[in-house]
Amino acid sequence: MKKILAGIICGLTISLAAHSYPINQAIKVPSTTTKPLLDGQCDDREWQPAHKLQLPAKVSILLMNDSESFYICMKGKKNDYTTADIYIEHPESKSLWNLHASAQIGEREFDGKQWPDFDWWNHQQWSAFWVPFSGSKETDKGTQIEFLKGTHREFQILRSKFSGNTWRVMLRVGGINHQNSGRANLFYPQEAKDTSSENWMTIQLTSR
Repeated sequence: MKKILAGIICGLTISLAAHSYPINQAIKVPSTTTKPLLDGQCDDREWQPAHKLQLPAKVSILLMNDSESFYICMKGKKNDYTTADIYIEHPESKSLWNLHASAQIGEREFDGKQWPDFDWWNHQQWSAFWVPFSGSKETDKGTQIEFLKGTHREFQILRSKFSGNTWRVMLRVGGINHQNSGRANLFYPQEAKDTSSENWMTIQLTSR
């Protein structure tokens, strides 16, 4: 399973220079009165209030919240797997967290030196729509597991998991078909690194 996950997670990194949002300017996340269904399709009606970030390769990210939850959708194309990582700095402890969704979902905490391996399905106070299994086929290298393309990664994160209304966040969208690569990665903001929140974006959630 680790090899399967690596196949849809790893890939080419795409520059976002022309699409970057100023990291010193907080994104004010709009509020919604409708809780979106985590069904792998970011319906325009459910996500209509969301703040939209437009990335290369026809990828977009939608952000919105209500009094209980922060919602995020990562939308790729019909031929994309669209895997996702959300990195959040805890406002009080300053610890860094990674919430992941690909063929499986899970969370992990940075230990100050490196990221530990995922302990899958250990997610607490959040959920996401993972990349669905779509079957298998026989190849000259044996049985190949296949996953469904064209679904969106939707997350619901309870605001009680990370205190306060101001969060530092970094995003990764993977499994994107771009420039003859079916596994391209897009990081947002462009200069951000997963080991430090220095260049992460700031999001401002509405008051509860």
